[in-house]
Amino acid sequence: MKPLVRLLAAALALAAAACGDATGPAHAALVGAWATAPHAAFGPDGRALGLRQHTLRIDARGGFAWEDATVAPTGAVLTYAKTLGRVEAVNGTLRFHPSGVMRYEDGPGAAAALADTHLVPEHPYGWRVARGRLLVREPGGGTVAFVRVPKR
Repeated sequence: MKPLVRLLAAALALAAAACGDATGPAHAALVGAWATAPHAAFGPDGRALGLRQHTLRIDARGGFAWEDATVAPTGAVLTYAKTLGRVEAVNGTLRFHPSGVMRYEDGPGAAAALADTHLVPEHPYGWRVARGRLLVREPGGGTVAFVRVPKR
């Protein structure tokens, strides 16, 4: 358990550094915390692994943290990926400029579940905010639908 705690502590330190390096303001509609609804995650053999969820945090200076986690029915973390950096809204697209990535995978099929968690640097992701949801079009054509996480 201690290695996982150290890994998460390192990720938090990296997040703080990445946010401090961000340049330029973020589009006001993007600032805040966003999350997808938990959804089923499957291994390459089609076997259900557990639930998967994405979270995206964007600060006012354009710093971002995109997290992706898969949790087994037992509550064990199977996969976790966190990408940090800065994001800019350009001509109706989002461009993510990653400065750090952390990945953790445990168990059969975990590596395959994380295969699509990376952001393509400099790729123009289409986006829009509609009815309280942030819709981000991925390079493969899919759309990730985030809802705003209320401030605590």
